[in-house]
Amino acid sequence: MRNRWVIAIVVVLLLATAMGWRLKSGGNPDLEVGSAPSDMAEPVPEAALAADASPAQKPPTLKIAAPAAPLRQSPPPATSTPPNPLPGALPLAELVPLLEARARAGDAAAACRLGVELSKCRHKLRSLSTAPDEQMDETRWREQGRSDAQIASLRDQRRRRLHQRAACEALPPELIDRAPWFMLQAALAGNASAMVAFARLEGVTMAGLVADPALYEQYRLHAFGLWERALHQGSMDALWLWYGAVNDGWQN
Repeated sequence: MRNRWVIAIVVVLLLATAMGWRLKSGGNPDLEVGSAPSDMAEPVPEAALAADASPAQKPPTLKIAAPAAPLRQSPPPATSTPPNPLPGALPLAELVPLLEARARAGDAAAACRLGVELSKCRHKLRSLSTAPDEQMDETRWREQGRSDAQIASLRDQRRRRLHQRAACEALPPELIDRAPWFMLQAALAGNASAMVAFARLEGVTMAGLVADPALYEQYRLHAFGLWERALHQGSMDALWLWYGAVNDGWQN
């Protein structure tokens, strides 16, 4: 009876020992009971482990965005056609109708050119109100000690002025009076030369400005702002206008 108990205890101990080695070997059925750790199978490669890992255990994949398209180094070529050039040197009777038609259609450059031409006419008609006395001119030039070549040049200049005055007299007076309005049209459209010309009010006296309430109001509203805008755009005419106004104020 005692021998049976001894045999049972020995069997239980053997079974416990065998189960302990199985737990140490990770449950690998190929590992024999009692084998040393050095006899274990070679480690599994990391790539196989990553393949067998569950989705929750896999490291997140970073997505790198594609590089943006490079910026344009220069603007695309213009597709619109350039504006028609202004007429060249034409007689005033032919030039003014062409400029007027384009100005009334919204052409700022034509409005500026028309305003300049009409302002010149206003100045010529005011400064050459009467025909010059040729004999008096000849006498004065001789008294001034002018040479024959100089007197011939002065005659040519006088002849050209009289011709220009006659061309201005052929224009409608109401059109000439609209010279500052054409200049204002071009100035408000961004023409720097017209900005300065309107601020200077070429061809219009102070008396003429006060006598025209509509023009006076527009000049009051826009003259200083247009001059300042032309100055900020780098217009030398605007700079000289400021210089002249300041020096005249100091001298007076």
